[in-house]
Amino acid sequence: MSLQHHSTSPHRDRSRPSRWMSSLLLLVGFAWLALSGSASATEIGTRKEIVVKSLNPAPGVIQTFVSLYAPLPASVGAHPEACDWITYMRYRDAKGPSASSDADIVYTAQPGLRSGAMAYDTLARQVVQKAAAAGKHAEFWTTPRRTVCLVDRTGLDAAAAQRDYHVAVDYYYKGKIIDGKKFAGFLSGSQIGFLKYIDAVQIIKDWHFIMTEGLPDPKVRASKLICGGHSMGALITGMFIGWDFDGNPATNDDAGYKNCRAYFAHDSMVSTDPAALEQKPILGGIVGAIGNMLNTSAGAVLVDSELMPALNTGVVLTPETWFIYSIIGMAAYFEPDAESDLLRQLPHNLNLDITLKVFLSNTYLQFVTGIPDVRSFRYTNAALLGALLDNNTQVISLMGAGLGSFGGGPVAEKTFPIPSQIGDLPLVGPLLGPLLGTTTRKVGPINPFVLTTWRGYQQIPGRTWYGTNYTSPDDERVDFHDYARTMFEGPATHADAYISMGMILDVLYLVGPQHGKFENLRYRDAATLRPRTVMIAEKSMVNAGFKLSDPLLSILNPDNPIGLDDAVTFPGYNHLDMTGASPIQNDGQPERVSTHLVQFGIANTSH
Repeated sequence: MSLQHHSTSPHRDRSRPSRWMSSLLLLVGFAWLALSGSASATEIGTRKEIVVKSLNPAPGVIQTFVSLYAPLPASVGAHPEACDWITYMRYRDAKGPSASSDADIVYTAQPGLRSGAMAYDTLARQVVQKAAAAGKHAEFWTTPRRTVCLVDRTGLDAAAAQRDYHVAVDYYYKGKIIDGKKFAGFLSGSQIGFLKYIDAVQIIKDWHFIMTEGLPDPKVRASKLICGGHSMGALITGMFIGWDFDGNPATNDDAGYKNCRAYFAHDSMVSTDPAALEQKPILGGIVGAIGNMLNTSAGAVLVDSELMPALNTGVVLTPETWFIYSIIGMAAYFEPDAESDLLRQLPHNLNLDITLKVFLSNTYLQFVTGIPDVRSFRYTNAALLGALLDNNTQVISLMGAGLGSFGGGPVAEKTFPIPSQIGDLPLVGPLLGPLLGTTTRKVGPINPFVLTTWRGYQQIPGRTWYGTNYTSPDDERVDFHDYARTMFEGPATHADAYISMGMILDVLYLVGPQHGKFENLRYRDAATLRPRTVMIAEKSMVNAGFKLSDPLLSILNPDNPIGLDDAVTFPGYNHLDMTGASPIQNDGQPERVSTHLVQFGIANTSH
């Protein structure tokens, strides 16, 4: 019996865990449940804030990156966990209070259409510094859309750490694995179908979440929060201030405008009814119905079908293009004077080949034939950045900044895609030229064998090979070197590579009475209920558009073509200069846009 017992006991032990093994498994199980439970039980509003160690810290400014947990509804479906967090960059006075509620002024800004938080970096720093010099503790929050959650910064961060842009090229284009991660490619279609839920309504709600978390007391928000944005960001501001957050027409204590002491717009408008169609019921109703129809039909074709959940025209305006800009910015920052090999390192694909030809071709013949090949030209890294981003080179006017001028080899005026000479036509030239993107002369190098260099905004000859000037010190305002830093420095991004098409289409709801999901855009007079300043760039297409909408007014009052008492035009500024201009300008004076915004903020928050 005992023999039988000993002979069967080992078999019994092998078939099931021993007592100590059972206990171990139970402990592991409880630990796993505890960990998984804590991971999934993150509370809404959980805040993470890290100090940003910038490559070029701003004296007297503490810069932090804030993340707030605000999960998307379950109805959104599958999406990256990172997209359940809202982020923003916070700048504050190093000698001021640590709590936002104790600051004297808090500015909160929505960046432009293709922009992330870093697009406001240069201006935000100056606002905080100039407010401090005036005896005020200010904060500046630059608040991107949550679509930046899709930007894979792995290659950029690794390259920045090694100060070598080739690391980023290897990651994004050559399959190099970094820390066990391989680039998943540029996302499109069903991969990012959930973006249809990141529309203007969601963006408005996210911004409100940031405001109420950072400044919980409504009275504090109403007394010291200055709300605004650049370009598309100002249009979003218009939607925000007119929004009824509880959806009850009988109450207005929750109205968007009641969160703001005042408003500002950088090269745009803050208005819930820009065309004043609400005052024209019949026309407004017709236009509003058309806008609603266009939004619904275009949304069904592009967004709901997942054909284009993010802005992606196949060439030029694509997620890949914005990544390329970040890599070029890195090269221009770390090795500005070194000859660039980026054009030869980048692979040949439809987007890159056509995009580079669009941006770098001088003539239609060159664009069509590829002779000389735009990739065969020799540039320093700084010159390549200038060729793709400067206001005298970039063919899309709204993507140009006054960074300086070419040096080295000869340059000539471009005739592709639109000759600059259109602006010289009598009468119509001053209006049509800027509207078509010829606010400034467009030039490009003509000798592919000579190294093209770059002169900064304070080193401006700016002459063509035949001796004519194509720019002047008054029209160049951005330090290309520090601007290049903002294009790649993390943890935030300069560009939003995955711009929600839903957000773009929703702008149609600003035209005429609202329908459908925008029925809560209720307070159509909100823009008149608070102080407002509208800052216009003289050289931008936006200014040209205002002038074209009322040519007579633009002739009679060229400094204020939109006819608003609170509009200010800044001479020589381009669209991107409004948020990126250097602290000291070529006339030796402090940068004017930030100075104006500080003065406006102090005037409207002091008691």
